[in-house]
Amino acid sequence: ERPTRVIVYRVGQRIELQAGQPGFDELAEAVRSSLAQGVSRSSGIGLSEGSLQDAYSLNLTLEVFFDRPVKLHAGFNTDRPTQMLFPITGRHSEMSVVFLGSGNNYMSNAPVLKTVEPIRSTLKSLGFLP
Repeated sequence: ERPTRVIVYRVGQRIELQAGQPGFDELAEAVRSSLAQGVSRSSGIGLSEGSLQDAYSLNLTLEVFFDRPVKLHAGFNTDRPTQMLFPITGRHSEMSVVFLGSGNNYMSNAPVLKTVEPIRSTLKSLGFLP
C-alpha cells in the first residue's frame, strides 16, 4: 500500500503533502520500500503522550496515512493500521521503529523494521535532513 497523505514534522513545523505535491511521490515510495524490506522484530515499546508531542514538536518525524488498513508481514500481531509514525530523530529513532495506529491512536509493541534508510535518504534529498 502507498500512503495517501504524509506529514513531515520538523522542529515545530508541520508540512503536509498529498498526491501531486512536490515530494509526495518520493516519500510515499520511500515508505513503501522501507515496509517492503520487512520487520525484524517487535520492540516491546509504546508511544507515550509525551513522546508523541516531542515527535511532533522537537524532532524530525514522518507520519503517514492510508485510505484502508495495511497488513504488515510480521511474526506477531500488527493489527491493521491506517496510520504510521516513523521517528527519524529523537527518542526511538535509533531503532528503525514504526508506530502503528488508527483513529489518531498509536498501539504499543511497535515493529522494528529492517531499515528506514529509504525514508532517511529521501528526507535528506528533499532538504528535511542535513
